[in-house]
Amino acid sequence: MTSKSPWSFRLRCWVRMQVVARPRLEPFWRAIYQLAERMVVLWLSRFAEVQAVYLRRGASKGELLPGVSDLDWTVILGPISAPRRKRLQSHYAVLARIFPFLEKELMALDESELPDLWARPENWYRWREARQTWKLKLGRDVLSEMPELPDLVWAGWHREVKTWINVWVKNLLNHPWRFSDRVYRNATSFKLLSEFLKLELAVFQGRETFQRQQALAWAGPQHPWQSDLLAMQKSRFLAAGPEFAQWTMSQMLFWLERFRTHMARSEYGPCRQTFQFQ
Repeated sequence: MTSKSPWSFRLRCWVRMQVVARPRLEPFWRAIYQLAERMVVLWLSRFAEVQAVYLRRGASKGELLPGVSDLDWTVILGPISAPRRKRLQSHYAVLARIFPFLEKELMALDESELPDLWARPENWYRWREARQTWKLKLGRDVLSEMPELPDLVWAGWHREVKTWINVWVKNLLNHPWRFSDRVYRNATSFKLLSEFLKLELAVFQGRETFQRQQALAWAGPQHPWQSDLLAMQKSRFLAAGPEFAQWTMSQMLFWLERFRTHMARSEYGPCRQTFQFQ
């Protein structure tokens, strides 16, 4: 660490350790997550402009682990004034301070802009994930009203690679306080390689899944990552040393070169899809 972490971060790190290290109390913490979920839906229901509220990412896929997972939300809005939008965001910010595992900023999308966002190829992978895994918690299912998407979406794969590298570098290499949090460090490294594994299956084999456990199962014991990822998951991300993060960096660099060279000749990559979707 290059500087002394603030007391608030040290407290949060300690609380995270207590939650993760005591699996017997997991039902209690899951109940707290459920309470937070109900509070978010209740508060957002007070805004008539809200057309849909979706729970997304790990919590919507059955991958929630208290102390590690956040609750991530997307809200689809009808016509709304700037003051009302600001009020909606401020209401959510209050809840995020009460429940620190809520995503800090609420993703609020205007329904009028959704067709344009839906039509962009770089968004197709995330929209396919949304269609298959997001859970509708309030309102009408706006996503089901959107057009069908292509099966294989190479532009979105490239965006995913960039997104997860940025997440890992920003939160671990550029943030020494977070690197010192063993659970956060190990979980972030696990997520990076798990997401790369999902992309590998799509690019190299044409097999798409948005579930990490499914990806690990499809990869099989012959994959060089599977045993290490499963072992870290089984340990509840409590390994003390930095070895797993260091191994993750080496594997990430090796994988990126493999991804780059394979993408150009993959039957599921841009050469095939350029003609298919034009």
